[in-house]
Order: sequence, then structure tokens, then C-alpha cells
Amino acid sequence: MTAEAPKVGAIGGNGKAGGSDGSGGGGGGDIAAQLAVLQQQKDEAEDAMQVAVDSDDFDEADRLQELASSLADQIEAVQAQL
Repeated sequence: MTAEAPKVGAIGGNGKAGGSDGSGGGGGGDIAAQLAVLQQQKDEAEDAMQVAVDSDDFDEADRLQELASSLADQIEAVQAQL
């Protein structure tokens, strides 16, 4: 019996936050909210990655590491807009 890593919520296969239509918001509150969502998703991916490693599911851990890295890149891009 193998333990499954919890699924990271609201993240599509491309690693982008769900619900984003790509339109520019421009408001500081929008950027802060986007940062909060991305950070939460990154934290969830990292937590799930640790569960995968603990369960010796290294393929899933690798996938989640790529996701966390993608989210970190997105966070940096959003922070550059500040």
C-alpha cells in the first residue's frame, strides 16, 4: 500500500494559478492577492513534495519540485511588477 501525495488545489497542468485570464489588473491589491495565491500554491506543492519523498514516490516528488519552481518563478515575475 502506497501513500498518495495530496493534490495541490487550483493548479493546472501548466503550473499557473487557476482563474487567471491573463488580463492586466494594474491594482496593487490585485498583485498582492495574486502573490498570496501563488505563495499558497507553492507552499502546498512543497508540502505535497515532502509527502511524496517520505512515501518514496520520487517521480511525483520531481513533478512537484518542477511545479514549485515554476510557481517561484511566477512569484518573482509578479513581485517585479511592484
